[in-house]
Amino acid sequence: MDDLTALRLELAELKREVTVLKRTRWITPGSIALALASLVALGVAAPRRQATAQGGQEHVPVQIAQDISCKSLTVTDANGKPMIQLGTEATGGIMTLNGVAGATMVKINSDSSGGALLINASDGNKRILEAVANNSGYTDWCDPAGNRRATVFVGDEGAEFHLAGKGNQPETILQQNESGGAFILDGADGFNRIHEGIDNGGGFFDLSDKLGNVRESFYLSDKDTAQFRLIGADKAIRLLASGEPKQGELTSYDENTKAVAVFPSKK
Repeated sequence: MDDLTALRLELAELKREVTVLKRTRWITPGSIALALASLVALGVAAPRRQATAQGGQEHVPVQIAQDISCKSLTVTDANGKPMIQLGTEATGGIMTLNGVAGATMVKINSDSSGGALLINASDGNKRILEAVANNSGYTDWCDPAGNRRATVFVGDEGAEFHLAGKGNQPETILQQNESGGAFILDGADGFNRIHEGIDNGGGFFDLSDKLGNVRESFYLSDKDTAQFRLIGADKAIRLLASGEPKQGELTSYDENTKAVAVFPSKK
Protein backbone atom coordinates (compact mmCIF):
# COMPACT_ATOMS: atom_id res chain seq x y z
CA MET A 1 0.00 0.00 0.00
CA ASP A 2 1.48 3.37 -1.01
CA ASP A 3 1.32 6.57 1.03
CA LEU A 4 -1.42 8.19 -1.14
CA THR A 5 -3.77 5.22 -0.73
CA ALA A 6 -3.15 5.18 3.02
CA LEU A 7 -3.94 8.92 3.21
CA ARG A 8 -7.22 8.45 1.32
CA LEU A 9 -8.27 5.67 3.70
CA GLU A 10 -7.45 7.85 6.71
CA LEU A 11 -9.52 10.74 5.25
CA ALA A 12 -12.43 8.43 4.60
CA GLU A 13 -12.26 7.13 8.17
CA LEU A 14 -12.11 10.70 9.48
CA LYS A 15 -15.21 11.68 7.43
CA ARG A 16 -17.03 8.69 8.84
CA GLU A 17 -16.15 9.74 12.38
CA VAL A 18 -17.18 13.33 11.66
CA THR A 19 -20.55 12.09 10.44
CA VAL A 20 -20.97 10.19 13.69
CA LEU A 21 -19.94 13.22 15.74
CA LYS A 22 -22.37 15.44 13.87
CA ARG A 23 -25.12 13.12 14.88
CA THR A 24 -24.07 13.55 18.48
CA ARG A 25 -23.34 17.30 17.95
CA TRP A 26 -20.06 17.06 19.93
CA ILE A 27 -17.94 19.10 17.51
CA THR A 28 -18.34 22.26 15.47
CA PRO A 29 -17.62 22.79 11.73
CA GLY A 30 -14.51 24.81 12.63
CA SER A 31 -13.03 21.96 14.59
CA ILE A 32 -13.70 19.62 11.66
CA ALA A 33 -11.78 21.87 9.28
CA LEU A 34 -8.88 22.08 11.74
CA ALA A 35 -8.71 18.31 12.04
CA LEU A 36 -8.71 17.85 8.27
CA ALA A 37 -5.94 20.44 7.83
CA SER A 38 -3.81 18.75 10.50
CA LEU A 39 -4.23 15.36 8.85
CA VAL A 40 -3.21 16.71 5.44
CA ALA A 41 -0.15 18.40 6.99
CA LEU A 42 0.87 15.18 8.68
CA GLY A 43 0.52 13.26 5.41
CA VAL A 44 2.67 15.78 3.50
CA ALA A 45 5.34 16.05 6.19
CA ALA A 46 5.62 12.31 6.82
CA PRO A 47 8.91 10.92 5.48
CA ARG A 48 8.67 8.69 2.47
CA ARG A 49 9.87 5.10 2.87
CA GLN A 50 13.29 4.75 1.15
CA ALA A 51 14.21 1.79 -1.02
CA THR A 52 16.78 -0.67 0.31
CA ALA A 53 20.29 -0.07 -1.06
CA GLN A 54 21.57 -2.38 -3.77
CA GLY A 55 23.59 -5.40 -2.65
CA GLY A 56 22.22 -5.37 0.90
CA GLN A 57 24.22 -2.26 1.90
CA GLU A 58 22.38 -0.16 4.43
CA HIS A 59 25.10 2.50 4.85
CA VAL A 60 26.62 4.60 2.12
CA PRO A 61 30.34 5.48 2.64
CA VAL A 62 30.96 9.14 3.34
CA GLN A 63 34.00 10.68 1.69
CA ILE A 64 36.27 12.55 4.09
CA ALA A 65 39.12 15.00 3.57
CA GLN A 66 41.93 13.73 1.33
CA ASP A 67 44.79 15.66 2.95
CA ILE A 68 45.84 15.91 6.59
CA SER A 69 48.54 18.39 7.64
CA CYS A 70 50.10 18.52 11.08
CA LYS A 71 53.48 19.02 12.74
CA SER A 72 53.38 15.76 14.68
CA LEU A 73 51.19 12.71 15.22
CA THR A 74 51.26 10.28 18.17
CA VAL A 75 49.31 7.02 18.53
CA THR A 76 49.12 5.68 22.09
CA ASP A 77 48.01 2.44 23.71
CA ALA A 78 45.18 2.08 26.25
CA ASN A 79 47.45 3.48 28.99
CA GLY A 80 48.51 6.53 27.00
CA LYS A 81 52.01 5.22 26.22
CA PRO A 82 53.30 6.44 22.80
CA MET A 83 53.40 3.52 20.34
CA ILE A 84 53.73 5.32 16.98
CA GLN A 85 55.17 8.81 16.56
CA LEU A 86 55.41 10.89 13.40
CA GLY A 87 57.15 14.23 13.41
CA THR A 88 59.97 16.39 12.15
CA GLU A 89 63.30 17.59 13.42
CA ALA A 90 65.97 19.97 12.19
CA THR A 91 67.46 17.47 9.74
CA GLY A 92 64.22 16.06 8.31
CA GLY A 93 61.31 13.73 9.00
CA ILE A 94 61.20 11.00 11.62
CA MET A 95 58.88 8.05 12.39
CA THR A 96 59.22 5.91 15.52
CA LEU A 97 57.38 2.68 16.42
CA ASN A 98 57.71 1.58 20.06
CA GLY A 99 57.21 -1.83 21.65
CA VAL A 100 54.98 -2.72 24.59
CA ALA A 101 57.86 -2.00 26.97
CA GLY A 102 58.30 1.48 25.53
CA ALA A 103 61.53 0.64 23.68
CA THR A 104 61.95 1.93 20.14
CA MET A 105 61.11 -0.88 17.69
CA VAL A 106 61.14 0.91 14.32
CA LYS A 107 62.53 4.33 13.51
CA ILE A 108 62.45 6.06 10.13
CA ASN A 109 64.10 9.44 9.63
CA SER A 110 66.03 11.50 7.12
CA ASP A 111 68.80 14.08 7.05
CA SER A 112 70.91 15.90 4.48
CA SER A 113 72.50 12.58 3.37
CA GLY A 114 69.24 10.69 2.85
CA GLY A 115 66.75 8.45 4.65
CA ALA A 116 67.31 5.81 7.31
CA LEU A 117 65.29 2.90 8.73
CA LEU A 118 66.17 1.38 12.12
CA ILE A 119 64.51 -1.77 13.49
CA ASN A 120 65.21 -2.78 17.10
CA ALA A 121 64.30 -5.88 19.09
CA SER A 122 62.09 -5.81 22.18
CA ASP A 123 65.24 -5.43 24.31
CA GLY A 124 66.09 -2.17 22.53
CA ASN A 125 69.14 -3.56 20.69
CA LYS A 126 69.55 -2.77 17.00
CA ARG A 127 68.70 -5.55 14.55
CA ILE A 128 68.44 -3.93 11.09
CA LEU A 129 69.66 -0.58 9.82
CA GLU A 130 69.02 0.66 6.28
CA ALA A 131 70.34 4.08 5.29
CA VAL A 132 71.76 6.32 2.58
CA ALA A 133 75.10 8.05 3.22
CA ASN A 134 77.44 9.87 0.83
CA ASN A 135 75.19 9.01 -2.12
CA SER A 136 75.48 5.29 -1.29
CA GLY A 137 72.99 2.88 0.23
CA TYR A 138 73.70 0.17 2.80
CA THR A 139 71.93 -2.34 5.03
CA ASP A 140 73.29 -3.74 8.31
CA TRP A 141 72.08 -6.88 10.11
CA CYS A 142 73.00 -7.26 13.79
CA ASP A 143 73.07 -10.10 16.30
CA PRO A 144 71.08 -10.10 19.59
CA ALA A 145 73.86 -8.10 21.25
CA GLY A 146 73.55 -5.35 18.63
CA ASN A 147 76.86 -6.18 16.89
CA ARG A 148 76.90 -5.75 13.12
CA ARG A 149 77.31 -9.19 11.51
CA ALA A 150 76.31 -8.61 7.87
CA THR A 151 76.33 -5.60 5.55
CA VAL A 152 75.27 -4.91 1.97
CA PHE A 153 76.75 -1.73 0.50
CA VAL A 154 76.05 -0.20 -2.91
CA GLY A 155 77.99 2.86 -4.03
CA ASP A 156 79.06 4.74 -7.14
CA GLU A 157 82.10 2.48 -7.71
CA GLY A 158 80.50 -0.90 -7.00
CA ALA A 159 78.86 -3.11 -4.39
CA GLU A 160 80.05 -5.14 -1.37
CA PHE A 161 78.68 -7.81 0.93
CA HIS A 162 80.33 -8.31 4.35
CA LEU A 163 79.99 -11.08 6.94
CA ALA A 164 81.56 -10.25 10.30
CA GLY A 165 82.40 -12.16 13.48
CA LYS A 166 81.36 -11.30 17.01
CA GLY A 167 84.17 -8.76 17.14
CA ASN A 168 82.45 -6.76 14.39
CA GLN A 169 85.46 -7.45 12.13
CA PRO A 170 84.56 -8.35 8.51
CA GLU A 171 85.75 -11.90 7.79
CA THR A 172 84.04 -12.64 4.47
CA ILE A 173 83.79 -10.00 1.74
CA LEU A 174 82.27 -10.13 -1.72
CA GLN A 175 83.12 -7.18 -3.95
CA GLN A 176 82.08 -5.90 -7.35
CA ASN A 177 83.69 -2.96 -9.16
CA GLU A 178 84.58 -1.80 -12.64
CA SER A 179 87.31 -4.47 -12.97
CA GLY A 180 85.01 -7.33 -11.94
CA GLY A 181 84.29 -9.35 -8.83
CA ALA A 182 86.46 -10.32 -5.84
CA PHE A 183 86.21 -12.68 -2.87
CA ILE A 184 88.12 -12.12 0.41
CA LEU A 185 88.41 -14.32 3.51
CA ASP A 186 90.00 -12.81 6.63
CA GLY A 187 90.81 -14.35 9.99
CA ALA A 188 89.22 -13.28 13.26
CA ASP A 189 92.40 -11.23 13.81
CA GLY A 190 91.58 -9.13 10.72
CA PHE A 191 94.48 -10.43 8.60
CA ASN A 192 93.72 -11.66 5.09
CA ARG A 193 93.93 -15.40 4.37
CA ILE A 194 92.42 -15.82 0.90
CA HIS A 195 91.92 -13.25 -1.85
CA GLU A 196 90.68 -14.03 -5.33
CA GLY A 197 89.26 -11.87 -8.04
CA ILE A 198 89.63 -10.21 -11.45
CA ASP A 199 92.59 -7.97 -12.26
CA ASN A 200 93.46 -6.41 -15.64
CA GLY A 201 91.19 -8.82 -17.47
CA GLY A 202 92.65 -11.92 -15.78
CA GLY A 203 91.98 -13.84 -12.61
CA PHE A 204 94.14 -14.25 -9.48
CA PHE A 205 94.13 -16.34 -6.32
CA ASP A 206 96.33 -15.46 -3.30
CA LEU A 207 96.96 -17.42 -0.10
CA SER A 208 98.38 -15.53 2.91
CA ASP A 209 99.89 -16.47 6.27
CA LYS A 210 98.59 -15.46 9.70
CA LEU A 211 100.27 -12.06 9.35
CA GLY A 212 98.49 -11.36 6.09
CA ASN A 213 101.58 -11.82 3.90
CA VAL A 214 100.96 -13.44 0.50
CA ARG A 215 102.83 -16.78 0.35
CA GLU A 216 101.28 -18.38 -2.74
CA SER A 217 99.81 -16.70 -5.78
CA PHE A 218 98.15 -17.90 -8.98
CA TYR A 219 97.64 -15.41 -11.79
CA LEU A 220 96.19 -15.52 -15.30
CA SER A 221 96.52 -12.45 -17.51
CA ASP A 222 94.36 -11.36 -20.40
CA LYS A 223 97.26 -12.33 -22.72
CA ASP A 224 96.92 -16.04 -21.84
CA THR A 225 99.99 -15.92 -19.58
CA ALA A 226 99.71 -17.94 -16.38
CA GLN A 227 101.96 -17.64 -13.31
CA PHE A 228 102.43 -19.46 -10.01
CA ARG A 229 104.60 -17.92 -7.27
CA LEU A 230 105.90 -19.20 -3.95
CA ILE A 231 107.00 -16.44 -1.56
CA GLY A 232 109.08 -16.74 1.60
CA ALA A 233 108.30 -15.33 5.03
CA ASP A 234 110.69 -12.49 4.20
CA LYS A 235 108.31 -11.55 1.34
CA ALA A 236 110.95 -12.50 -1.25
CA ILE A 237 109.97 -14.73 -4.18
CA ARG A 238 111.40 -18.27 -4.07
CA LEU A 239 109.81 -20.01 -7.01
CA LEU A 240 108.18 -18.75 -10.17
CA ALA A 241 106.42 -20.93 -12.68
CA SER A 242 105.07 -19.30 -15.81
CA GLY A 243 103.14 -20.61 -18.75
CA GLU A 244 103.52 -18.79 -22.02
CA PRO A 245 101.48 -19.48 -25.17
CA LYS A 246 104.43 -21.40 -26.66
CA GLN A 247 106.12 -23.03 -23.63
CA GLY A 248 106.44 -23.00 -19.84
CA GLU A 249 109.32 -22.00 -17.56
CA LEU A 250 110.27 -22.67 -13.91
CA THR A 251 112.73 -20.44 -11.99
CA SER A 252 114.11 -20.85 -8.47
CA TYR A 253 115.49 -17.89 -6.45
CA ASP A 254 117.74 -17.55 -3.39
CA GLU A 255 117.20 -15.30 -0.38
CA ASN A 256 118.56 -12.38 -2.38
CA THR A 257 116.00 -13.02 -5.13
CA LYS A 258 118.79 -14.15 -7.45
CA ALA A 259 117.84 -16.85 -9.95
CA VAL A 260 119.78 -20.00 -9.13
CA ALA A 261 118.03 -22.51 -11.37
CA VAL A 262 115.96 -22.31 -14.52
CA PHE A 263 114.03 -25.06 -16.28
CA PRO A 264 114.32 -25.60 -19.11
CA SER A 265 117.81 -24.23 -19.00
CA LYS A 266 118.52 -21.28 -21.23
CA LYS A 267 121.10 -21.83 -23.96
